[in-house]
Amino acid sequence: MNIGFIGFGNMAKAIYQGIAESDLAPEVCVMASAASPETRAKIREMTGTEAGDNAAAAAFADVLFLAVKPFALPFVLPQIKGSLRKDTLVISMAAGKTIADLEAALGE
Repeated sequence: MNIGFIGFGNMAKAIYQGIAESDLAPEVCVMASAASPETRAKIREMTGTEAGDNAAAAAFADVLFLAVKPFALPFVLPQIKGSLRKDTLVISMAAGKTIADLEAALGE
């Protein structure tokens, strides 16, 4: 299973660590993206992989965590819309954003 993270703040790191320390770890590949160079360095340090861009993380993922602050979604969603597969499970951690908000930006 491929898991993608758009954003890699505290909540995304905690989810990643839980996966890495679980029995699932051998069966999971992770790709993450982040805006800041500091966070991209943390991704490299924690996962051993380079951070991709948002579209690459979306195309890679079977499960995609939208781990950005709510104000960033209007910028992120158009970047990933064309890269998502119809069977990708998208999980938003953006407070106050509804499924209708995501569907309006991404489609079904």
